[in-house]
Order: sequence, then C-alpha cells, then structure tokens
Amino acid sequence: MKRSTTLAGGKSVRTRTPATLLATGGLALGLLSATAPTASADATSPSSTSAKAEWRFKNAKNVTGQPPRGTSRAVCTWVHVRSKTLGKVCFERRGDRFWVKDMRSDGKYIVMRAMYTGNPQTLFDCRDFKGKRAGWTRCGFANLVKENRRISFSAVVYKGRERVAEGSTATVMN
Repeated sequence: MKRSTTLAGGKSVRTRTPATLLATGGLALGLLSATAPTASADATSPSSTSAKAEWRFKNAKNVTGQPPRGTSRAVCTWVHVRSKTLGKVCFERRGDRFWVKDMRSDGKYIVMRAMYTGNPQTLFDCRDFKGKRAGWTRCGFANLVKENRRISFSAVVYKGRERVAEGSTATVMN
C-alpha cells in the first residue's frame, strides 16, 4: 500500500509500508514499523517492501579495538532507558563501518539502523547478537553505502523480535 509521508522541512516522500518517523533535534529518521529481521545470513529487500526499496542487514562480527576517536572520523549515539545506557553505536566514515556495543547483560540485543537522510527507501541494519561480553562489534558496508551522502542512524534495542527502545538520531556525511 502506498503512503505519503511528510518529513521535517515539508518534503513529501512515498513509502509502500507504514513508517514511523523519529524526529530528534530537527532530524527525521524513517524507520519501518516491522519486526526485527531474523538472524539469518545477509539479505536485501524484505518481501514487505517494494522492488525499489532496499533493506540491507548484516550480523556484526567480533573485532579487537574500538571506533576511532574524534568526530571527524566517527560519530556515535547511545540508547538509554530510565537512565541506563543499553547500547552505543558509531558510524566510521572511512570504510563505511558500523560499530555496535551492547552495554548490558539483559537478554536484549542492539541494532544500528541507518538510512540516507530523507530517503526511507534504503535501510542498513548492523545487528549485534553477541551480547555485552563481546565488547565492540562491527559491520562493513563499504561496497553498499553511496559516497558523499548524509546518513542518519540510531541504536534500536530488541528483545526477540520486539522493539523495546530506540536511541536518539545522529547524522553524518560519509
């Protein structure tokens, strides 16, 4: 079903699935009102979206180290619930790397959800199923993310397939 959604600034976009807009600090991030993707291999375009829509997701891999320091190299945001930080996500411009850190041993997992600002038709998910003990995990989207585009992203917390919480939106130019 086609719907028209008006974003901040009055720009209207057409979507084929219901969208929930999260506006934080004047930014708008279109997030599908769908359940969490399953833990299967990398995939594109869930069946509920149009042929033009792209939903790219990867399972985060264990890594040593952490995102580079300094906002010129990586931009981060957190998800909090009742003054508790559940997770942190960062976007590293060089290599289009998505970093995810689960900060609680609570049976939930963290997903970094990103999109091109103003384009809810292309979503990127980096899912950390590894838990707190893994520390930082990472997904690489270097061959998939278009260069010189503004990317909005946030951390989303899931318990099973149910979305529990969502952090504030950060925006970065890659």
